[in-house]
Amino acid sequence: MGYANLAAWMTSELFQAAGTAIAISLKPGTAGAFKVTVDKKYFGIKKLKVSHRILWKLKN
Repeated sequence: MGYANLAAWMTSELFQAAGTAIAISLKPGTAGAFKVTVDKKYFGIKKLKVSHRILWKLKN
C-alpha cells in the first residue's frame, strides 16, 4: 500500500480544485514519485512529500 493513501488524498485535492474539468490518472512510481501533468502541461516528477507545493501551484 505505501503511498496509496497520499495518492488518494492528492486526487481528492485536485478534484476539489478543478472539479470535473480535470482527468486524473494514477500510475505507481518508485519511492513515492509520480508525474504531474495538467492539460498536457508537464509539472515534472515529484515525490509525495512535496505534494502541498504542487497543489498550491495547481490551485493558483
